[in-house]
Amino acid sequence: GTLIQSENVCISPVITPSAVDFTGYATVEISCQLVNAEILYRTSDMANKTWLSYNGPITIDETTTISAYCICAGYQDSNEVSVKYTKNSLDPSLFEVDENGALIGYSGNDTVVSVPGICNGRVVNSVSADAFSGNENITSITLGDSITSIEDGAFAGCTSLETISAPSVTSIGIGAFKNCSSLEVINAPSVTTIYEGVFEGCEKLQNLDLRSVTEINSTFADCDTLTTVNLNSLKQLPEGMFLNCTSLTTLTLNGLEIVGERAFYGCTSLKTVSLPLVTTIENEAFYGCSALTNVSAPKIVSIGDSAFENSGVTSFSFGYISEIGARAFYNTKLTTVSTSTNHTVGVSAFEGCKNLTEVNMSSVTALGERAFADCTALTTVQTPLLSEISGYAFYNCDGLTSVTIPVSVTSIGSQAFFGCSSLLTLSLPDNITYVDDDSFEDFATFSFFNLFIKDNGGRGVRKHFDIPPLTIIHILQLFLFFRRIYKI
Repeated sequence: GTLIQSENVCISPVITPSAVDFTGYATVEISCQLVNAEILYRTSDMANKTWLSYNGPITIDETTTISAYCICAGYQDSNEVSVKYTKNSLDPSLFEVDENGALIGYSGNDTVVSVPGICNGRVVNSVSADAFSGNENITSITLGDSITSIEDGAFAGCTSLETISAPSVTSIGIGAFKNCSSLEVINAPSVTTIYEGVFEGCEKLQNLDLRSVTEINSTFADCDTLTTVNLNSLKQLPEGMFLNCTSLTTLTLNGLEIVGERAFYGCTSLKTVSLPLVTTIENEAFYGCSALTNVSAPKIVSIGDSAFENSGVTSFSFGYISEIGARAFYNTKLTTVSTSTNHTVGVSAFEGCKNLTEVNMSSVTALGERAFADCTALTTVQTPLLSEISGYAFYNCDGLTSVTIPVSVTSIGSQAFFGCSSLLTLSLPDNITYVDDDSFEDFATFSFFNLFIKDNGGRGVRKHFDIPPLTIIHILQLFLFFRRIYKI
């Protein structure tokens, strides 16, 4: 950086370490980037507050504030800077810090522990693996500002630990808080990386503000008291991350792009989800989220198998969808489905959606088997570019009264409209080449017509369709229509 703050003002000094608490004693150094500058300092506990010339490290053993400024010939004096150092009342002998600044052990019995930033002159920069593991006395931990990492298993099995404050920590290692069964609150606003199993078995965890996290390999599975989560910087949720978090109600995920498999599986209290940047929702991501009614994902491209199966979803914005997986919305409460892109529709994708009344898929060319089976309220279907209707596609859709098969359709699969007991009007295009034996069985109370149609091999075979009781005019119209299509 620039050595002077302006044309006539000397650069300010730097006091290290930055503001920390300490136990035992601390060593403080002051530096200035301007080589010819003189550093003057004083401490708040000095009797006469006289400014002293800095000649080397300063040792302190009481709470104090160190102030300093620089002077240099030809420049105005620099601005004054100050750093406060707070002495920790805990016995320094209770903390074991290695030569690299890692806290490797604590031998005290206190319930409230403040880990110092400096211990007997050594700056503490991390909590080492297993440092507090199995400590059943501690209820609250505060980590000094100099501590930037918590290593593997550091607090594992601390069954009485309720709160932890770690303002400067940027990474949390594998299983760091595993089986901390009383842990409720974590304040770690600077964390960017969380590794595997960090919160496994944290049964009372309620609120997580991890807004800076960009990489997470851990899960909160079975944290059934967790209610609120902020992961605003995260782009991808790992598999099973919030599995069976049955109290989860509030999510902030504005930077998320991928929702991993089973990420919210069984989150039965989750009601609304906003996913403004998400393009992919993987298999079973929201399976069984029975209270979930509204999902906003305007940029969605791919929805995996059973992604919302057995959820309470009533509406969904399909965005730029290219794939809807098998059973993706099986047994949900969707009322309408509207898509404008050409996308695949998996087996049973919307089966059992008993509130679904309208389907508009303007660019879809194929439906998976049973795609809309048992959608008993379905009355309107618009699929103008469909090329084939798979088996059981509209099985038991007894709300359908009229169906116009698009001119693009060439084949209709087995029992595609079986059980459509209210179906009175059926319009078939001229270019259909194959209709399965039982595509239109079981319409209502019937007489039947024997029709001569062609099977897949082009062979003439005698078939029959059960026809609902209609007027003579309707019957004649149907007979003439089928004769034209199937060349009776």
